Formats: sequence, structure tokens, C-alpha cells
Amino acid sequence: MNKHNQTAVFYQEKLAMQFGHSSQLFEQGLHKYVAKNFNKGFSTESNRIHTPFAQAKTKQNRWKAFLLSMTSRRKMKTIQATLVAEKAYAPQDIHPVVQRMTHDLKTMTESRELRAMYNISEATISQCCHDIQILAERGYLQYVDLSLMNIEQGNRIEQKAYRFEMNAAGKKVRTNRPNSVFMSNLDKTQPALRIVMKYTADYTRDAQIDLEAQIFAPWKAAYCDITHQPLRADIDRDYSCNGYAIQRKVFC
Repeated sequence: MNKHNQTAVFYQEKLAMQFGHSSQLFEQGLHKYVAKNFNKGFSTESNRIHTPFAQAKTKQNRWKAFLLSMTSRRKMKTIQATLVAEKAYAPQDIHPVVQRMTHDLKTMTESRELRAMYNISEATISQCCHDIQILAERGYLQYVDLSLMNIEQGNRIEQKAYRFEMNAAGKKVRTNRPNSVFMSNLDKTQPALRIVMKYTADYTRDAQIDLEAQIFAPWKAAYCDITHQPLRADIDRDYSCNGYAIQRKVFC
């Protein structure tokens, strides 16, 4: 359409009139507001908005908002922990996942050179995997930590480590606690393969007595640091089946 014909001129004039009318109304409202409030003293309620273009808002108490936020977060964490704790996984879902983990442990230590270096036998690894599988399938394990420790300048230094974290309702503790157990060479002048198991709160004294006859490896109380500070962590892979999962982390 030619912008110089009558129809174009008509719509152009109509649009200009509408825009001018709306601008005039806005300026009139602003002038009225300024004339009305210019000579008034400042109100003590400086937290309120008294313009004709916005609704009044009360001042927010930041401390109260912070407390409400913290309370809601705690409630949400409690609900999430309860849901995880109440969720029961079927044995047919846990068993294959745990088997993959124990197979992974056996694969890591199957070379003759590694077994000779760290003074471990196939029977010892089989016993450890057997105990780990029983405890994990009963829901008593939080994680299994495996470290390869070599000797450098007369001290044991971690060369590589793996951590298998199971589904757990509580916090996943990164440092070792006295209720953990480990399997390792006690001679600190020799390289060692260290395996640490961290229990869950469900592994009570009664549960220990019930499973005492089914545990084969000579586990000992562990107080060592397994944070693997010198090493860099990376999520390597996950084993899962119908919601139950074991996450493997590698530290190197």
C-alpha cells in the first residue's frame, strides 16, 4: 500500500491521535501526583510505595525471611530423607547391582603383579567381596573405599583410590569413623591395598551378632583418613537397577 494514499493517511493520523492521547493521560497523572505530594513531609513509612502506577508493598523483614527459608529447607531435607528411608528395594534389584560392584573389585585385583606387590591373595579378595555383598544386600553399607598405597620416601602414599557409594538415607560422610572396618597390610613399610567399609545406622549390635557367622574376612576397626586429599575425584560410572544404584568414584 502506498503510504501517501487516503487510507494510509487516515490510519497514520488515527495512530498519532491515540498515542498522543495516552501520553497526555500519563503526563496528567504524573503531574497530579507530583503536585499532590511535593509539599508533604516525608512519611516515617518510607517502606511503602504511594504512586498511582504501583501497588503498595510492605517492607520485608530479611531476618524473618532467612529463618523461614532455613526452616523450609530443613523440612524438605527431612521429608526427602524419610522418603528414601521408607523406600524398600527388592532383593532382585539389589543383588545384580552389588554383584557388579564385587565383580569390579575382583577385576581391579586380578593381576598377579598387583597381588604380589600388595601381598594379597585371591582367597582374601574373595572373602572381602563375600562380606561386602552380604552387608550391602542387607542395607548395612554406606560405601566401600579401596586404596592402592605405595611407598615413597619411607611413607605410604595413595596412588589411586575407588569409592563405591550405595543408596543411603543419611548424610554421606566423607571421612572415616570408628564404626568402619578395613582390610590392609599392617606393615607400613610395604605397599598395601586398603579396603574400608562404612556402616549405616541400621547395622546395630544385634545385626552384627546375627551376621557374625557369615562374615569371613578378619576386618579391623578403622581410624584412618580416607578423604583422599592429594588425589582428584571423578565420578566414573553408576550401577543401577530399578532405582537402586551404586556410584563409583575414582581418585587419581
